[in-house]
Amino acid sequence: MNKFKNKLKLIINYVLGKIYFKFFYKKKITTKKFLFTIGAPRSGTSMLGNILNQHPNILLSHENRTLQKILENNFSFRNAVQSCVEQSILEHENIKKIKFRNFQSQWIKNTNYKKVEKEKIEVIGDKKSGGNAILYKKFSDDFENLIKKNNKILFLAIIRNPYNAAKSYLKSHHHEVKNLNEAVDKILERNFYAFKLKKKFSDRVKIIHYENFLNNPKENMINICSFLKIKTSKKWLNFINLDYKKNTSYKTNCSSQELAYIKNKIDPDYINYYNKYF
Repeated sequence: MNKFKNKLKLIINYVLGKIYFKFFYKKKITTKKFLFTIGAPRSGTSMLGNILNQHPNILLSHENRTLQKILENNFSFRNAVQSCVEQSILEHENIKKIKFRNFQSQWIKNTNYKKVEKEKIEVIGDKKSGGNAILYKKFSDDFENLIKKNNKILFLAIIRNPYNAAKSYLKSHHHEVKNLNEAVDKILERNFYAFKLKKKFSDRVKIIHYENFLNNPKENMINICSFLKIKTSKKWLNFINLDYKKNTSYKTNCSSQELAYIKNKIDPDYINYYNKYF
């Protein structure tokens, strides 16, 4: 009975969403860029996506799995992007309810959250970093060909201290990993595909570090806007300047054995992305 109710609820929400998008949503969408995240989970991507969604010209869906629909489920690019557009709008209008307001509550004051009215949507995208890294691993040629065929596609990766990311991953995904070493392996592997993509398409991939972002949020967001070729908004920059955990350390508080394991697992070609942590 519960499965039936859940399925019925999904169908009703889908139909209502379609009706709303077709007849009531009047904002102008002039998509200039498609932005996707790639890399490891538990690295601040949800927080980053939440802040980007406060920009009047950016709208990201929460795990629409747009690229998966194209590469694995045989959606056309147009149909997959349309589903991303619809989901992100419904989420933003709070018709499809998600927990965007609760992301990283230890750093962002939820009471200050206010929905920004979208002036003109120029950047549409999806936040699914780990999933997109896995897709790149499984469908590397198709993944790269998709980027080559569409010069509007851009990627954003946020890198966190791998030990801290692994500890968080072990806690939140204990059904997937049995111990810290397994969690480290997953974090490093998914970051590897972000670095590989950056090496292949240097001007289409932007990499930032989680700790630097927390210490310099405005500077990082201005750089991201420059990467996307869109203007910054004063209202948006004021939203960024909330109650962040300042002076976040890059250093890893782990044992010498754990540190040796991490260093041994890092691909030598991309060690420079991790130097600041050790």
